[in-house]
Amino acid sequence: MRACVPKCLSTSLVVPIPKKGNPTDPDNYPGISLMETLLKVACTLVNKRLSRAVKGAILLHKEQTGFRDCGGYFPSLRYEQEAYDED
Repeated sequence: MRACVPKCLSTSLVVPIPKKGNPTDPDNYPGISLMETLLKVACTLVNKRLSRAVKGAILLHKEQTGFRDCGGYFPSLRYEQEAYDED
C-alpha cells in the first residue's frame, strides 16, 4: 500500500510567539506550527491508530512516557532519578 500526501498538506507555517521575559532574547520566542485543518485531523487519526496499536504491545521503552496517553514527562523524570541513584 502506498500513500501520497498532497503538497499543500505537507507544509506548515512556523510562527514565533513571544513568551514572558526579555523580548530581545530569541529563546523567548518558541515557534508554533500552523497547519491546514484537514492535515491536523489526519494527524490526529493516525496518532490514535498508532497509539492503539502500541498500547498492548511492548514497543516503547518505559522511559518513553511522553508518547503515551497518561505519560508526560514526570514519570520520565522519576525514571531518570532512579537510574541516577543506581549509579
